[in-house]
Amino acid sequence: MCHLLCCRVTEVLRLQFKHIDLDSGRVQVGELKKQEKILKPLTDTAKTFFTQLRDNAGHSEQRTRRCGSRGYVTYQDSWGWSADPEAFLFPATRKDATAKHMNKDTASAAIRRARASFVPPAGTDVKIGNIRSHSSRQRAINDLKVTGVSAPVGKRFARIVSDRVWEGYGQLTTDQVDAGLKQAPAFQQMQNEIYHDA
Repeated sequence: MCHLLCCRVTEVLRLQFKHIDLDSGRVQVGELKKQEKILKPLTDTAKTFFTQLRDNAGHSEQRTRRCGSRGYVTYQDSWGWSADPEAFLFPATRKDATAKHMNKDTASAAIRRARASFVPPAGTDVKIGNIRSHSSRQRAINDLKVTGVSAPVGKRFARIVSDRVWEGYGQLTTDQVDAGLKQAPAFQQMQNEIYHDA
């Protein structure tokens, strides 16, 4: 969700079901870092993603984890789409939690656990050890930049105020550089003229 919405983990963890308006194609992201709440447009992919979650009443997946002397245990990991608009997408799991939503430390711990069994897609340069809670948003910003989304639109969508922050945000992956070069026919033509027409 962080990648789809180009949101910080803390922004996604604070989302309530009432904040996702599939009819208008908007999501309301709450205030954070001295910024007021904002309505973000849902891309077609994000709208389809949330619609499928709603229509399927959530998502369930079988997972395996190591449980000490018991070895590896398979369990059903389920997430439900709540009928209560006030409910959080990611409610707190501890009974003694002060907030009603999951906190960033819990999400970060889940990401660390997921890294242990994550296998990156073949032919990519994903560095598993570098995956952090902010990696999805950073990748989303890189995707905005490499596909040529204008700085004003990209900054607004990513909730970045400073030009300097926008320009210095993240490093492009090899796959993103490859996609960007393939979208530059003038560069391809120039190389062709230099090396094949000589």
